[in-house]
Amino acid sequence: MTTSGISRRGALRMFGIGALGAVGAGVLGACAPSGAGSPSNGGDPKSKDFDFTSWSLNEEAAKPSIEKIIAAWEKAEKSTIRAVSYPYNEYLSQLTLKLGGGETTGAVHLDIAWLAAMAQMGKLVDLGSVAGKGGYTDVALKSGTYDGKQYGLPWNTGSIGVIANSQLLEKAGIKEHPTTVEEFESALRELKGLGGGIVPYAAATKVAQLKDIFPWMQTFGCAMLDGEKVTIGDDASVDAVTWYKKLHDEKLIAADVDRFDARALFGQGKAAFYDDAIIGKGVTSAQSKD
Repeated sequence: MTTSGISRRGALRMFGIGALGAVGAGVLGACAPSGAGSPSNGGDPKSKDFDFTSWSLNEEAAKPSIEKIIAAWEKAEKSTIRAVSYPYNEYLSQLTLKLGGGETTGAVHLDIAWLAAMAQMGKLVDLGSVAGKGGYTDVALKSGTYDGKQYGLPWNTGSIGVIANSQLLEKAGIKEHPTTVEEFESALRELKGLGGGIVPYAAATKVAQLKDIFPWMQTFGCAMLDGEKVTIGDDASVDAVTWYKKLHDEKLIAADVDRFDARALFGQGKAAFYDDAIIGKGVTSAQSKD
């Protein structure tokens, strides 16, 4: 179905704008059952029953909150929502296959980085008529636009930053948070000396989240973009990757780690640093015994 018939207030209740977090940034788009999307190709904009696909429904910490939002929507609108979920690292490939086969309709949770690819498949509906009435800021709306069309409604947008376990830092004799690359690297070596299976920095090393190295490229002086030209591959970005590999070789970071692994390690007191959004506090607290 399309979401053309869903009111802005209803969409807020359904999607819980601002109530939940996700890694990076997310938008919510509507998928038509086939073609580029209009009610004429099979979708019913007035239908109250539809699918909602999200990777967060596959996460132990986020799932209860989203299920609560869905239940509230169903009760208020006398509707039925079928929740569909895939793990984040498999989400894009699964969604692409389902959309290509016409098996996915309704509302879908998208990472901003995926929006262009999804829009080019011709399966997303232009939500401009809904978004324009919602009171969104121009900046927020741009996160869901592609090629001049509003394919997504902003759900949440958040920067990631380094989170530290102060108890482990104190145990390693680190009295102040590092503020330079050199100080950070030195702190990691001190933390490695603690032993006990501690991962000094649970950095993202799985392919699906290697984009986490971008802030480090910027730290080393890479501009990332010069107008519309991507500058990754310059000396600064190469220096950042070389440094990242050095951390791996010295076992200061571990192989095959994604954000969900890092959250689990951090919650168990087995990681001293990792990168996350503001929701990291709530997610790791939920996984921690103390």
